[in-house]
Amino acid sequence: MPVSSDIILKDVSKLEQHPLNEKVYGKVAPDAKLVDSVKKVGVLTPIVVTSGGTILSGARRWLAAKDARLDKIPARLFTGDELAQEQYLIHANTQRVKTRGQLAREATYLLQIERALAVKRIKAGKKVHPETNLSKGRARDLVAKEIGVSGQTVTKMAEVVEKADAGDTRATKALADLDENKISVHKAHKAVRRQKRHKPDPSYRQAAKLERMLRAKKLEADVRRTVFAGQFTVILKNLPEKRVRALAKA
Repeated sequence: MPVSSDIILKDVSKLEQHPLNEKVYGKVAPDAKLVDSVKKVGVLTPIVVTSGGTILSGARRWLAAKDARLDKIPARLFTGDELAQEQYLIHANTQRVKTRGQLAREATYLLQIERALAVKRIKAGKKVHPETNLSKGRARDLVAKEIGVSGQTVTKMAEVVEKADAGDTRATKALADLDENKISVHKAHKAVRRQKRHKPDPSYRQAAKLERMLRAKKLEADVRRTVFAGQFTVILKNLPEKRVRALAKA
């Protein structure tokens, strides 16, 4: 990853969190013990920031520095592009304890990043590694290996998260339950895929019943619904004219 080894001092007031950090992991709150430590000895491990002052790693240290009223904080500069920044941000959180919802978001956004990186490499005319090509399965398996779950689980996670991002209420509820570790990824995915059952149109049953009655009378018939309730079109097949006239009179 393109992170400079040089340590620089950055103004605390001019830094900000990367939007993906809150999107994946939720709001970051300053830790009381960390704040107390920073007040005593300062920030010992440099944070990682972009040239524009966006924090990719170390949001808690930065918040602690703000609470401790520090003017400057040690940092290292990340020189990669936007996709590389997002990828680094997620990888920088590998060791943290996560909820199932956070892990699902990690998998989903890593999957999107891997596919976008593959497109970028192809457009640049570079040879694409078999594991990072545009194949959904390949990108999925790569992400699965990175976060330590199965490829099928990554697919389920992505469907829940992407539908929640699109405003699907069932997916939003399922993702909230994952954030609280109330349900498994499998159950969340099942809840998202579950469709409401619509009551069948009674006219379908009526048409089928009428068709069975006619066939019981040895009549080859095709009964079709019309736009009018309780009215049907009946097509009788292979009948002699006399039988048709007799049925019409009846």
